[in-house]
Amino acid sequence: MQNGHFDDVEVERVEECQAALEEFLTTRKADLLQKIADEKALSDEINDGLKTALEDFKGSWK
Repeated sequence: MQNGHFDDVEVERVEECQAALEEFLTTRKADLLQKIADEKALSDEINDGLKTALEDFKGSWK
């Protein structure tokens, strides 16, 4: 959880956040995960997609 995206998550809730993020990515951003698996690299396009996905997740997770 680098780049400060999760600095505001309380230590006690890190595992909960991680589990919720994994579910979010597998259910709502499966295409992005597949692209990462296919390319085996983090291109600018993938990084942008990840940033957007994290923003979407953080907006919905409490």
